[in-house]
Amino acid sequence: MDSKQADELIQPLIPLADFRPPPMPTDDTVRHWWSMGKQLFDDDGRSPVIDSAALEYAKAERMGSVSGQQNCMPYWQDLSEWYRTYDFQNGESTTTRLIVLPPSENRSVLQGWAEAEGHAVLHPPDRERLLLDRQDPFPLEIEGEGLLVIPALEEWFLRHENGIDCLVRLLDRVEQVARPVLIGCNAWGWRFLCKAMRADSILRNPLALQAFAADRLLQWFLDLVKQTESSDDLFRSVQTGETLLSLEERSGCGDYFRRLSASSLGIPWVAWSQWRRCLRRQKSTETDERQEDRPELPEGSDRNTLWVADPEEFALPGRYQRDAALILHALLIHGALSKETLRMVLPAGHEMEVLSVLDALGIVRRRNGYLCCSDAAYPTVRRILISRGFPKGDL
Repeated sequence: MDSKQADELIQPLIPLADFRPPPMPTDDTVRHWWSMGKQLFDDDGRSPVIDSAALEYAKAERMGSVSGQQNCMPYWQDLSEWYRTYDFQNGESTTTRLIVLPPSENRSVLQGWAEAEGHAVLHPPDRERLLLDRQDPFPLEIEGEGLLVIPALEEWFLRHENGIDCLVRLLDRVEQVARPVLIGCNAWGWRFLCKAMRADSILRNPLALQAFAADRLLQWFLDLVKQTESSDDLFRSVQTGETLLSLEERSGCGDYFRRLSASSLGIPWVAWSQWRRCLRRQKSTETDERQEDRPELPEGSDRNTLWVADPEEFALPGRYQRDAALILHALLIHGALSKETLRMVLPAGHEMEVLSVLDALGIVRRRNGYLCCSDAAYPTVRRILISRGFPKGDL
């Protein structure tokens, strides 16, 4: 993609209230793809072109070398263009702006952008200190010149009777500072703060990054594939055999990417995680299976063919669904938490007994000793929490 094409894909930031996820490409837009499950990705109920018995999961590391930073880079272009043209004063009394972001395993959208652009970044204290250092709070050094970025407001509080003091001090200081300040907060944390302390009366008119439509998603996938060991691969649909993604062939933006864009809520890292979970490849010929017992492969299939299966649905464990929902809501409003801190913010603590099940189901991820909601499962988790009456994040 040349620079002109890249510029054409840049999307301006919008008011949070104007955010809309990509629509599902069906006549009945009310239906959601998770509830439709396989039917939405089936080819009108016809048999797949390749027997699932001939396939196995692509190796976990395949196409997994895309870093958390790369996951966020498409949004960096949007942020840079917005910052280049935005007037922080903009006729308002404050020089502080808030961007509400989708939840992410990597937590680095705004932080990565700020560091790449050379802006000052204010990091939160360790979560444990939020409760221990009330009598000796850490200094808030926010004076200075140039843009100050506070990447993740959700990391400045704990849902605890003493866990919000630090955030109150931070916002008090931000209101008084003369330099421009850009604050990020994930959508679920922001919803909690609006209810718990009316944060929207302090940080008014939040902005949001626009959802990724199918054409931008396809172009971004192509760019990512070029950077991985899969650059020679051909990605074909298990159901139809059509080429979904290829660096050699000019593949159009078909229904698959429109559905993927909708099912991921237009969040690029969610779409990437869902895509990776769908990848299959031809079983190794080194297995003990006899040649005559191996399913026949369709024409044109070779070792460089990666098959894209139907997306897998996530489901909460049949028992203890209330406990599971409480854990997931706590992880979404705080971002990543250590196991010990997660226990502190749950109503009773015994909910932790279901944590290992969520981990085994791939709904919760462990990263560097912290727990978070997995990107791939986020749309399902969001739908379940909303159905159970939890205050929803807007993204």
